[in-house]
Amino acid sequence: MDSSSVSFLIIIIFCCILSSAFFSASETALLTLNRYKLQTALLQNRYGAKFADKLLQNSDKLISTILICNNSVNIGASSLATIVGQAIAGDMGIAIATGVLTFILLMFAEIIPKTLAVKKPEAISYAFAPALYVVYKIVTPIVYIFNFFTIIFFKIFKIQQRTTETQLSNEELRVIVKESQTLVGKDHSDMMNSVLDLEKMTVEDIMIPRHEIVAIDIDDDIKSIIRQLNQSPHSQVVVYRESFEKQIIGMLRIRESYRLMMESNEFSKENLVRAVDEPIYIQEGTTLTKQLFNFKKAKRKIGIVVDEYGFVIGLISIEDILEEIVGNYTTNSISDEQEDINYIAQGKYLIDGQANLRDLNRKFSWDLAAEDVRTLNGYLLDKFQDIPEVGSKYKYNNLVLTVKEVDRKGIKQIEIIDLKRFKSSSEKKPSTTK
Repeated sequence: MDSSSVSFLIIIIFCCILSSAFFSASETALLTLNRYKLQTALLQNRYGAKFADKLLQNSDKLISTILICNNSVNIGASSLATIVGQAIAGDMGIAIATGVLTFILLMFAEIIPKTLAVKKPEAISYAFAPALYVVYKIVTPIVYIFNFFTIIFFKIFKIQQRTTETQLSNEELRVIVKESQTLVGKDHSDMMNSVLDLEKMTVEDIMIPRHEIVAIDIDDDIKSIIRQLNQSPHSQVVVYRESFEKQIIGMLRIRESYRLMMESNEFSKENLVRAVDEPIYIQEGTTLTKQLFNFKKAKRKIGIVVDEYGFVIGLISIEDILEEIVGNYTTNSISDEQEDINYIAQGKYLIDGQANLRDLNRKFSWDLAAEDVRTLNGYLLDKFQDIPEVGSKYKYNNLVLTVKEVDRKGIKQIEIIDLKRFKSSSEKKPSTTK
């Protein structure tokens, strides 16, 4: 074989190595490409994104195309290298050519291209996708032949041919939010996690319980009603007649009632009733996500929560749901929280028994939890199974809970020491018993 023929074959081998590197890099880049970044690139009409999307829509055919082409050029390069080696150095040349080509293919057609593709998947995917798409279309008939035998193989061994694509779960979304925290910030990340929490929380978790609902009996004298309205911290109150349980008239919008009375210059019950909206009832167990959409659909901001027997168990407003997302933002909720918690020292607190358990967990990163329990009082009653004596202690993880004040209805004050935060060396750590 003359030197010109050998040179020509070497050039072809070089082209095969480049082609192999192209297919290796394309495979790794496309299969590691972030689908959400791809969707963003499509919206931005970025060059190559449309072709990458089309290729990934048929990922099984894409893999077949790449494997067929990559193996073909590798086999071709090996065959030609054998011919060149034999032409140059006989049988010894075959062995040398095989060893050299194996090293070159591993380094320059596998390791280096795939490493670059992992580090720059978007750039390589969008740059190589148009050319790969042309190859994909050309090789499609051959791919169908191989896929035909693949399908027969799967049927013989009863292997599912195509797995159904599933939506991202809440936990997977949480991982995405957590990974993007450095980009969006902790506050935004916490807000997005709170939105995901709405799906597993029900109205009972955040409602105002029955005994805390501000309600007005329309049969009271007008002066008493006006006094109650002036003292109410809320923008709406429940209005009932005779009995709160038997006949709820609706939700009174306080500002609207004052406006109507000012217009007519008459402080009468008739004007109050005109400002009353028909109540909407919410079944217990309704998730916060669903109730948020229910409020939107009904164009209302507040509703009455009832149990399966129709008895009122609480009240919930759209503000309560929004506070679960963004945290306490109203003056009343912030002041209520401050009244519930007295700071004695770093890591040592005196807390009201009616303090909301979820608010405490969120504020201090604790994990106090019990089934069907909303308050700290309820949590300890659940653990002691009775009203404990003053001085009784309960330890959970790094928290020491000490009963400080009780009455015949429950626990009024609890001292909590967070051993992780407690820095006072002058106080001896209390012994704890369950």
